[in-house]
Amino acid sequence: MRKKGRQKRGAKSGGAAAFISLLAAFLAAAVFAVAQQEPETVIDAAPSFQYTLTDRFTVPWSGDKSLRVSEGEGQIFVRASSAEAVTFRAAKTAFAPDLAKAREFASRIKVFAQAPADSIVATSSVPSSAGLVASGRVDYDILAPSAISVDLATTSGAIDVSGLEGDAKVKTDSGKILLANIKGAALASSTSGNIDIKDCPKISLIRNGSGEVSFQASGMENDLDIETDSGDIKVKLKRSLKARIVANTVSGAVDTADAYLKKVSEADSELTFETPGAGASVRLIYITTVSGDIIISAD
Repeated sequence: MRKKGRQKRGAKSGGAAAFISLLAAFLAAAVFAVAQQEPETVIDAAPSFQYTLTDRFTVPWSGDKSLRVSEGEGQIFVRASSAEAVTFRAAKTAFAPDLAKAREFASRIKVFAQAPADSIVATSSVPSSAGLVASGRVDYDILAPSAISVDLATTSGAIDVSGLEGDAKVKTDSGKILLANIKGAALASSTSGNIDIKDCPKISLIRNGSGEVSFQASGMENDLDIETDSGDIKVKLKRSLKARIVANTVSGAVDTADAYLKKVSEADSELTFETPGAGASVRLIYITTVSGDIIISAD
């Protein structure tokens, strides 16, 4: 009887040993699986260095020349100056896994300024990054005569222009746009970047795809079209401004929360409002969106 008892205990010990072996094998497999995943994390977290070289140059300006700049990822900032010249500060920035490669890549970025008959043109040449773990861009800070007209475009970089008396035409795919205190005719368009317009009395078109549009005005000298596909549209007007506002949205909402506007008509998805002082010199603001919301308020 004792012998049988000892055999039972041995069987239990063998079962425990088998369980422990199985558990050890499972843990080893789990550790191996984790170890196999670690290199991907290390690759994703590879360090990035940036290095910037700055070019500064000045181009004389005659009153009949406009300014044209087209850039990819870089930003374009333009401010008014009293000088009769256009001053460029071009920051050439490179990104690479180590500082030496970033420095070398930045040194290969070139910036050019030309002055053909009708304009001053700034362009850049960024080396191809094909086969390299490096990239680069050029950011512009520009001081220009206040009377100059500008034609600016980027792929994803921001465009910021203020204080000019000349015309402004700006376009970007996904960058942000800010126009402020532009006295001349103006146009602004983007595919997905937000657009912010402040006190540009002669702007006639603001066009966006999915980005948001913000428009503020204390005075208007012509009619204005604001269009988006899905981006929200926010309009804020001085209470003294005389305007007739037509708001059209297919599936979005129209909000006039502060109730300073007078609704004059409603048909399908189109609402028409007038400011309290609207008269003979009234300006038309036509707002159209497919699915974005429209918010109209007074300052």
